[in-house]
Amino acid sequence: MKKLIITCTLLTAASMVSFAQNAPTGTQPGAAQTAQQARPMPATPEEMATRRTKVDEKMFNLTPDQMKGVHDIELEFCTANQKFRSEAKQPTQEEMESIMTKRDQKMKAILTADQYAKYEVTRSRQHNTPMTPATQPQQGK
Repeated sequence: MKKLIITCTLLTAASMVSFAQNAPTGTQPGAAQTAQQARPMPATPEEMATRRTKVDEKMFNLTPDQMKGVHDIELEFCTANQKFRSEAKQPTQEEMESIMTKRDQKMKAILTADQYAKYEVTRSRQHNTPMTPATQPQQGK
């Protein structure tokens, strides 16, 4: 009887260990996703530039020629940012200001005076908006 109880206990323990090693892959129906799988893949610079261009098109009422120019500018900007991320390096304030100044100068050359004025207002709002309780990242939840 002792041998039977010990054998059952060992089999139960072995089966629990073997099931604990199989992480759900997400391809099986009903498999739970881990936090890593639930995170979206980082967008490529091309995808980010396309997304930004679409937003700019709606916001500034861009012509097709302007859209192509804005997309090229956004692609250059997103590629520079991606370079910093891939190097796992935080850009210095001078580097970021340099990149953004170049972007602003190119945008000024493409946009009309009214569009550029709206661009400046939008950009200043994005960079000078203080963190309110509604916009602060939630911590510790």
